[in-house]
This record gives sequence, C-alpha cells and structure tokens, in this order.
Amino acid sequence: MDFDVRAVQTRSMKKTTPEILPNGLISSKESDDFDKSLDLQKEQEQDNILGIVRQWLVNSTKPEWSEISKYGPGVKFYWTRLESFDIKDGVLYRKWESDDGSTISWLIVLPEIFKDLVLKHLHDSAMGGGHLGVKKTLSKVRQRYFWFGVRKFVERWCHKCDVCASRKSPVCKAKAPMRQYNVGAPLERVAMDIMGPLPTSEYGNKHVLVIGDYFTKFVHAIPIVNQEAQTVARAFIENFVTIFGVPMQLHTDQGANFEARVFQELCKVLDIDKTRTTVMRPQSDESDGSNPQPDDYLDKLEQAIGRVHELARRKMNLSSNSMKKTYDHKIHHTKYNVGDHVWYYQYQRKVGRNPKFQRPWHGPYVVISRLNDVLYRIKMTPKSKPKVVHHDKLKRYVGENSPTWFQQSSD
Repeated sequence: MDFDVRAVQTRSMKKTTPEILPNGLISSKESDDFDKSLDLQKEQEQDNILGIVRQWLVNSTKPEWSEISKYGPGVKFYWTRLESFDIKDGVLYRKWESDDGSTISWLIVLPEIFKDLVLKHLHDSAMGGGHLGVKKTLSKVRQRYFWFGVRKFVERWCHKCDVCASRKSPVCKAKAPMRQYNVGAPLERVAMDIMGPLPTSEYGNKHVLVIGDYFTKFVHAIPIVNQEAQTVARAFIENFVTIFGVPMQLHTDQGANFEARVFQELCKVLDIDKTRTTVMRPQSDESDGSNPQPDDYLDKLEQAIGRVHELARRKMNLSSNSMKKTYDHKIHHTKYNVGDHVWYYQYQRKVGRNPKFQRPWHGPYVVISRLNDVLYRIKMTPKSKPKVVHHDKLKRYVGENSPTWFQQSSD
C-alpha cells in the first residue's frame, strides 16, 4: 500500500523574517498602508531633533563637537551615528545590518508626534498588536521603525497600558510587615470559622463550627446542620459560651453568617468585641468542683497557673517575634496615601476559561483612607461601596485613565 506523505508547516515553523525589497525597505502590506497614512517627511522636518539631523544630511556636512555640545543627548546620539542615516524619497531612514552582514534593512526614523500612534497600532490594536509583552512589542517596532530611546519608550508604554496592567502582577510581589497581636490570658481573643460542607452525618450535620483560643491554642469543634447565622449563633451559645464563658474578643472572617444582624446583636448583648479579617486575607485568622478543697491548695494552684501563664506569654512573644523576623525577611512594602490610584487583586477562577486570558487586577480604585500600615479603604466610583483591603492585594496605578471624582479634604 502506498502512502502520500507530505510535510506540513505550521505557523510557528514559518519564517518570521520580513521580505526585503530591492531598495532595502521591509515589505508588509498592512505596515505599508499604515505608513502611507503618516506624513513622515513633513513631521520629520518639523521635529526638534530630526529636523537638525535632516539638515546635516541635506547639506552633506557633519558639524564639529563644539557646535553640537549645546544640544541634548538625542541630537548627540544621531551625531555619533550619522553615517548610518540617509534620506530616501524624502524620508529619513536608518541603515540596519544583521550580525553576519547578510541582511540589510532601512528603518523609518519616527518623529515624536507619531510614537504614540505607532504603539497603539503595534501594541494596543487587536489585529496589529494584541497587547504583547515588552520584548515582543519592541521586536515588532524594530522591524520597521527607529528612534532615540525606543526601548525605554516601549517599556513605559507597556507599563502604563491598562489592559496589560490588569493581567500582570508586579515584579516584586507586595508583602507588608507582619502585624503582631499577642494575648495574655485565656478567652481574651477567640477565633471562629466554619469548615465544610462535609459528608452528611447520621444526625444530618454537614458543617463544623471551629472555635480556637489564641492563648491556650485550645480548639473546640461543634457539628452543625447548616451555616446560617441563627444556627451558628445558637451553637456558639449552647456549646461554647455556656461551657467555657464569654470571650472578650471574637475574630471571624467576613462571611455573611458572621456579619448578619442576628450575630452582631448577639455580640452586643454579650459585650463581645467583634473583629474581622480583611477581604481575601485568611492569614489573619487562627482558627466548679463538687469536692471542697483547702484554701491553701487553691492559692498554690492559682499561683502555679499564674506561673504557667507567664511562661506561656514569654514563649508566645518569642515565637511571635521569631515568626515576624522570618516573615519580614523579604518584604516589599509600598506606602499609599489618601488620593492615590491603585489596582486591586481579586482573582476568581472561572470554569472553562484559561486563566491567562483573565484580568485579576481590577480598577483603578482610589485610596480614600488609611486604617493602619497594612489596611486601606478603597473605592472605585463615587456611588460604589468602599472596601477594606490588605496592602498585599494592591499595586500602584500608572495608567492615563485615573479617576478624577475624588477630592481630598483640606482637613
């Protein structure tokens, strides 16, 4: 049996080297059409730097250093490489050669007024750009254009692009110093959270209410049927408060069951200081005898418990300081002021969608208040609900679409 075997060349295998015309210019129908829409000769002549370079080439003269020393670095850059520039069909070009000298091309020297337009075409547009990174965008620009400081301009353009900034994380991931919160006695601070849903038990329970004491590290688990606010409040009273007592402070996340009115009223009645974690920041959450005894024994027992508590406090402080030292080893802390514009990281994985095409950075937001070193209150629009977020979920906004609605009070 005979088979007709043919080689198939994919797009990634095709040569990406542009076609070189007899006059040395790079051929691309789309780029040619785009270039024709630009009045290059007129704008080059009116450009503050290129107009001087064109005048040198037209007169076939290269001035002495004493004549150009008064100019800025742009003019001096073109002066040192004047032999690589020429005027063809009224347009200023720069000659470029490959390392082995086999390929020669002429790049359009772009005037200042057209730089933004070219980057919008080669980076921002869906067909010509696609919001590629700095290296690929710079490679596309250098295939056809040249100007002094092209690398820095492309880097700054990609860095300021809102679409790119909403997808990419900062080079140095934000990491604020650890905030220490130590306690000195049982029930001074208690953490609460819900685990589940789990397989349904024979009593119909699907969740577990987990309560932990910050000082003793004691953990109490309570099975519950559901995680509604009334169910959680009843389990907390009947299975914890009536057994161990009322805590001074209760720390939870911002779940709807803990933020419900019934649970807030419960804390008010019991005089419990209710605190909460910041959004998407779970790191801040820890999860009478019948026989009479002699008075001296009770005194000694109380003294012994006091010594144990004092030892535990010292150990906890040492452990906390050691943990903070390790955590703060590679911090990258940025201080944001009221009125600063920021991006807010809020990633949610969507089924059926590639994470690379999602934009986890939302914004721009405005910092409306600074609660402490790591907590900020931000707001996107005048009518939107403010959010209290952690420093590590923010990065500075450097785009051009900064909100203008916020006005900082003079007080």
